[in-house]
Amino acid sequence: MRRQQQSAQSHHQYPFVRRDPRAVARLVRGYVHGLQDNGMLATLKHFPGHGDTDADSHIGLPSIRVDYARLDSVELVPFRAGIDAGAQVVMSAHIAFPVFTGDAPATLSASMLNGRAARFAQVQKAWS
Repeated sequence: MRRQQQSAQSHHQYPFVRRDPRAVARLVRGYVHGLQDNGMLATLKHFPGHGDTDADSHIGLPSIRVDYARLDSVELVPFRAGIDAGAQVVMSAHIAFPVFTGDAPATLSASMLNGRAARFAQVQKAWS
């Protein structure tokens, strides 16, 4: 579920996908159906998106500085598609979204995991 758009570390071999959240959403739906149709549990990660980061979250705390409109129209699109396709597990990202999380990572942010972004992405549906 990564969209490495304009990222310094982007190495995705299908650049058309990372530029179009709808293309990513189509792939996510197919992936979720393929896994679950074969008895596996699909996990969507990393909520609320790892796109446009320029740091490795295993080494530091990447930050994505976007507003809610951008988050809704780009990063959340694949998550909604995956949840609509039946995914029941969502893994959070260790990324800061200052508009929502301040300097804290999304993994520790109630406003991100239970707030507006989660509700709009329907993540709470998958978590309940």
